Amino acid sequence: MLLDVDADGRFELPGFIFFDTATMYFQINSAKANSKNVSLKLDRIWPAYRSGLWKPIPNSVLPDTSFSYMAARLNEQRFLYKRDKNTLEEVIIRGKKKTPAEVLDEKYTSGLFKSDDAYLFDLVNEPFPSSDVLQYLLGRVAGLQINGFGNDVSVSWRGSTPAFFVDEMSVDLEQLQRISMNDVALVKVFRPPFFGAFGGGPGGAIAVYTRKGVDAEANIPGLEKLDIEGYNVIKTFYSPNYRTDSTAIQNFNIDIRPTLLWLPYLLLPEGEEKFRIRFFNNDHSKKFRITVTGTDKEGKLIHFQKDVGE
Repeated sequence: MLLDVDADGRFELPGFIFFDTATMYFQINSAKANSKNVSLKLDRIWPAYRSGLWKPIPNSVLPDTSFSYMAARLNEQRFLYKRDKNTLEEVIIRGKKKTPAEVLDEKYTSGLFKSDDAYLFDLVNEPFPSSDVLQYLLGRVAGLQINGFGNDVSVSWRGSTPAFFVDEMSVDLEQLQRISMNDVALVKVFRPPFFGAFGGGPGGAIAVYTRKGVDAEANIPGLEKLDIEGYNVIKTFYSPNYRTDSTAIQNFNIDIRPTLLWLPYLLLPEGEEKFRIRFFNNDHSKKFRITVTGTDKEGKLIHFQKDVGE
């Protein structure tokens, strides 16, 4: 990609958003400049916010990616809460040595993507004589149907299309196919259903993790490189709606959530200072701690914390 740099040394990549860290390879097309003497800095003020294109998101519960985990933990807590106290006899714990694929899984995955109900494919320590991810998976996963080739390929599992992820970010099939196999560290295929996907993932999911750190290629001949920081991975916390969600009532008859409401996208329109929020309490809290953290238009940190209630 060729980019023009203005007199102040600035350039823009519209729509370029990434999480964690990234490595940028570059070359200066000028006889007067030396790539090794160049430093790269990111503008922390979002252009869309600055131009007024970014609009506040209404106060609603965000798509949940932690419901399955929370339900399992609360069921466990409910069992421990009700059972009689017993003294355990000798407990013997046995372990096993992790495979290279399991080591990569522990290193790259997070949240619901750490599920063990999946196929793991290690592309750091094993060869990958394939043109793309789908061709690599062809015939390797029982029940996963991959038909066609290139732009005419179709993927299904138990009658539904799997969800696709790259570094745990949702992508479409075309974007998945554009990933170079040279950049892939791990492929994880989740059996249906996969609750980390929108709609509960009835077709399972295919998650691709690109190489980073020591797993990445050391360099690209002829190009300089710089490591740059992206945005933090967005946290999610389950917020049940007891008024309309019958499933939440069944699963959370003992509600022990420590975080009651999480709004990472709260943006106030210019000139407004109030924003009303609604949430359901858990079964034991009578006092709440409100923490507000953010930035102003200049990128300066804002932090406020207050305890309210009895």
